[in-house]
This record gives sequence, C-alpha cells and structure tokens, in this order.
Amino acid sequence: MVATGADLLRSLLASLLLALGANAYSGDGTAYGNAGGRGSGACEINENIGKFETYYASVNSRQFSRSMCGKCVRVSGAAGSVVAMVVDACDGCSSGDIDLSSNALKKATGYSWDRKPVSWSFTSCGSSDGGSSGGSKCRSKSCRRAALLRARARARAAARARARSQARHCHGKKCHRHRG
Repeated sequence: MVATGADLLRSLLASLLLALGANAYSGDGTAYGNAGGRGSGACEINENIGKFETYYASVNSRQFSRSMCGKCVRVSGAAGSVVAMVVDACDGCSSGDIDLSSNALKKATGYSWDRKPVSWSFTSCGSSDGGSSGGSKCRSKSCRRAALLRARARARAAARARARSQARHCHGKKCHRHRG
C-alpha cells in the first residue's frame, strides 16, 4: 500500500504529539457548523464562550465523556493547528475523529468542509502555545471562562445524578422530605 502525503503528515503529527507525552488521537476532521452555530450540544453550554464561538469541537461519541465539556483540544492538520473548545459529542464520528466548526477545520486543514486527516490532543484553553492544562493557572479571560463553564457543567451533571438517585429511591412516587 502506498502512503499518501496526508497519511505521512498524519503519522508524523501523531508521532510528534506522542513523543511530547500528550495523549494524541488521530482520525478525520469534519465540519458541522459555522461561527455562532454550535447550539448547546451534549455539554449544554448555553453561555457565550468568547473566541470559542468561532473555534469549537465535537468529540466522537466513543471517546466523549461529559468531563471533556469546556476543555480545549489542539487540532493539527496539513495547514497548521487550532485550539478549539469541546462543546458536543459527534454520534456519526468514528473513534479518533473530531467534528469542528468550519473556521476551526479551515485553520487546521485549509478546508472549511470535507473529511481531512487530523491529529488532536487536549491542551490549555488560555494558551496559544499548546501548554498542558495540568498544573498551570488560568491567566487569560478565555481560560477562566472555560474553567467556569466546566464547573457549571459538573454542577448540572451532579444535580441530574441527584435527581435520578432520588427518583430511584422514591420508586417513581412523590417523595416527602423528612425534617431531622
């Protein structure tokens, strides 16, 4: 089998990210919306997310978890790389694939549509250098906003879990709170 230039580029980018110690994924990048057209998605982020209203991502549903909501990914392709915020899950994507806003896909691959090879990994939302979000403090407005959105998403998930737990405890009947 003869490798194409795109295959070699994808392999090189994935190898580079793995060598740097990052959890890197590779697959196809696709586009699913324009600037401001993201909706609330699986992450239920309804607030304005600043520059990430233009650069957002949807992780394939096989790898997606709600803990990814509001975190950022660095997506690299033939034209360069872009940092985008995870706002949704992509049900039609295969493992390793990532669905991007049209602007984000264009910045990474040079195309605002189509299916193009990319590699991606998690990164800091506030850093343009792709630094790890591990121990660094948020200094930029977009990083602080992303941290706030993650906290809100966790709070909503906890409230839903409490409601499900209470519904199971009450067996579908109206529960009465006991004062102790």
